[in-house]
Amino acid sequence: MKIEDIVREKGFEVSPLRLKLCFWKGIFCTPMNFTHSFNYFGNCYTFNADENNPLKQTMEGSGNGFMAFLDIIVDDYTENYFTGGVSEIGLKLLVHDPREPAIMDTQGIALAPGNHAFIAIKRTLYENHVPPWGVCEDRQLEYYDTYTLPACYLECRSKHIVANCACRPFYLPGTAPSCDPITMFTCVREVLA
Repeated sequence: MKIEDIVREKGFEVSPLRLKLCFWKGIFCTPMNFTHSFNYFGNCYTFNADENNPLKQTMEGSGNGFMAFLDIIVDDYTENYFTGGVSEIGLKLLVHDPREPAIMDTQGIALAPGNHAFIAIKRTLYENHVPPWGVCEDRQLEYYDTYTLPACYLECRSKHIVANCACRPFYLPGTAPSCDPITMFTCVREVLA
């Protein structure tokens, strides 16, 4: 069994049992409105990931956007500082363009159980100017359709690990076979350090 199969089966999931309430602009949403992917922490769920049919907020205010209540099954966490684990329980949230992969280990907001967060966003648009107006150039990534800095970062990280470990972590893009747990603990951890 591959690591990604274990993470998908045993990790947290956005299911009808866990998603207690979900609203977008006052209309109910369901687990079907979330798209699954993997990241550094395991399972990742993106709301509004459909590029062809994006949901857009047209009015400011907490009732005019996304709201979700999740049961994060705190009792199922068995790790603590005394058994050599961590006592961090909660979720990480990142607002990002659906064409841009989320890098949750370095971005996002940590949300503790029993708390809520109001998040305001502001869009920043970057335009690269090609010669003769600038030093940037258009690049095509191998594993992503749209060039973004996070996509380039993940792709470069994946290729570097494959070159040094002959496999890739399950949460990074690529076609190389995913690393087994021993290689993840030894080679991948050392290369990322």
